[in-house]
Amino acid sequence: MSRLTFGLLSTALLTTGCFAPDDASQASAQNTGEASTGGVDDAESPPNAESSTGSSTGDAPEDDMSTSTTAAPDPQGESSTGAFVDDGSSSGDAEDPTDAGTSTGEACELGTATDCLACGDACSPEGTCTAGGCLEPQTLGHDEAFDDLGGLDGFLWGFPIDLESEATLTHLAFIAGGAGGDVQLSLYTDEAGAPSSRIVTAAPVFAYGPGVHEVAVPSQALEPGTYWIMATATDPTRIAFDLNNGAVNFGVQGIEREFAQGHPAFIEAPNTFVNFRPNFYIRVLQVQPPR
Repeated sequence: MSRLTFGLLSTALLTTGCFAPDDASQASAQNTGEASTGGVDDAESPPNAESSTGSSTGDAPEDDMSTSTTAAPDPQGESSTGAFVDDGSSSGDAEDPTDAGTSTGEACELGTATDCLACGDACSPEGTCTAGGCLEPQTLGHDEAFDDLGGLDGFLWGFPIDLESEATLTHLAFIAGGAGGDVQLSLYTDEAGAPSSRIVTAAPVFAYGPGVHEVAVPSQALEPGTYWIMATATDPTRIAFDLNNGAVNFGVQGIEREFAQGHPAFIEAPNTFVNFRPNFYIRVLQVQPPR
């Protein structure tokens, strides 16, 4: 073969069989896994290749290339752009555990990252979503207004209430049937079926008017168990009572205690007697299952 013929053949091979520099870098990136860090121009990505996780959680949309980290390098040498279209990540076939509650409408699973946040109407308007479920306001005691009036001045007295699960105390409350004197409420622990140690005392309400009186107290964590809501009052006593058609059969406990003396830290040897039901109650925040 002549030198001229060999030179022409060499020139033809160089111009038709070699990669341009850009093509070579893309092929190298694909074979080494660099495509997941942005080896393909974002402008070539399909418009529906955004991360479904970013859109369902409210975070800023992730880079279009983020989904490529879940795909193995293509042994057939196909471009990574083609893999985005074919892997089904943007078609809705693949399940994303972070948005299963919102996309499928399935029931929430408490204690998970999605919990009640996964259900748009899981909590009441007064409730708050937490990792454990819906934190809802609850009442314990007699929170519906009775029709009659009554009270005991000169005594610290009350009745037990049962708390079935952990809660946070927020208010001590009473309902008045008319304008009256002064009232002060406390919450006590239970010891062998009697009021024992004081947990919290609400600020006194002076010269109260008719209606609901809910007095905020510093938040107190309460374990499940029995508690006693206790009160002192002055004349005239206009607390709402259930007179029960004159049948005095509601069990209460108390000690002699003037309003001005305040509430003791510990109640010793309370007396047990019967009375009418008074409108005393407490308000708590308690985790409830999704509705």
